[in-house]
Amino acid sequence: MYITHEVTVPSALVIHLYEAALDAGQWTGLCGEIATAFDSSSAALVVQQAGAAGLVLDCTAHTGDDLVDDYEQLYRRHEARAQKVQEPGSAAVYASGDPIAGAVACRPVDSFYVVGAVTSYVPAASGLLGMHRSLAWGNYDGRERKRVLAFLPFVERALRLRSRVLQAEMAEHCTLASLEAVLAAVFLIDVELRVLFANVRAAALFGADMPLRLQGGRLQTDSSDAQALARVVRDVAGTGKAGAHALALRRGGRLPLTLMVMPFQPAGRAPSGLPSAIVLARDPEEMMVSSHALSQLFDLTPAEAGVAQALSTGAALEDIAVLHRTSVNTVKTHLHHIYAKTATRRQGELIAMIHQSSATLTGQPCDRSQVFWRRHPIG
Repeated sequence: MYITHEVTVPSALVIHLYEAALDAGQWTGLCGEIATAFDSSSAALVVQQAGAAGLVLDCTAHTGDDLVDDYEQLYRRHEARAQKVQEPGSAAVYASGDPIAGAVACRPVDSFYVVGAVTSYVPAASGLLGMHRSLAWGNYDGRERKRVLAFLPFVERALRLRSRVLQAEMAEHCTLASLEAVLAAVFLIDVELRVLFANVRAAALFGADMPLRLQGGRLQTDSSDAQALARVVRDVAGTGKAGAHALALRRGGRLPLTLMVMPFQPAGRAPSGLPSAIVLARDPEEMMVSSHALSQLFDLTPAEAGVAQALSTGAALEDIAVLHRTSVNTVKTHLHHIYAKTATRRQGELIAMIHQSSATLTGQPCDRSQVFWRRHPIG
């Protein structure tokens, strides 16, 4: 039992409340425990965002939408007083002085008593806890209302924790979606060369035909490239110095795999407890600038976007003409239109602008038969 202001709150109920804040599946059944703890027939827990409809986190099985509406109406009837509950941590309890008449769809009673409690847990958001009992049970007395008020700080903390968990989950989903969308391979590695996280594209870097290999989740240093990466990781992560270190891993007859190694400095400790580094990598042979994005950014026709895309891969005008089965003069005409639409004057300026634009963030897989350096091996 938690003793607050000489009233008790069941510890098991508080534990269940906090577990629900961390795991949404645990809300189910909570209001049944609340109803039992406060000698009520039913209970409902609702979160209310400013300007939005209430979200029912849980309610007892016999609590229908009508009863939840009654709880919200009780809150609104005391709106003038409820407006004082603005700052997180503030709370108030409202009880019906007279029976609230009306049919409850799921219970064969004609009227009941209601106690409603509201607590603000973040700006512009409140939690509404409602309970009811039939007339035969008698109205909620002053001590029972004090018990509800004593329970509210736990509700407020749980709802605040729930809000933080939801924000963290949203940030995680947004981060992971962004990592995949920008077409970068990203992995987190500590100074002992253990890979702590790798997105989908990063996992492909450790294939049999790649210069990097993993064994037991640890980077193997059986090649000069892997040894070079290990030295950079230990230097960047071990010293924690600001800035990033660029590294190119050579591949015979192919374009190099380019990496950027940056110190990882989380708010708390790194997952392994050891200094770590984030490695971003791109394989220039796998992705190229999105022609669709170029069309949208600069209002290019499909033919013009194809020319701009090919130029960004290093193709010459003659190669582009062969690629698109047209004449060099036609390619030059497209190029002049591209210059006008992108406010550039030279190929170098155009290519630099393309690679600095958002078109590189959503690339497309390379067509091996249509890329200049695919048909002319390096070295």
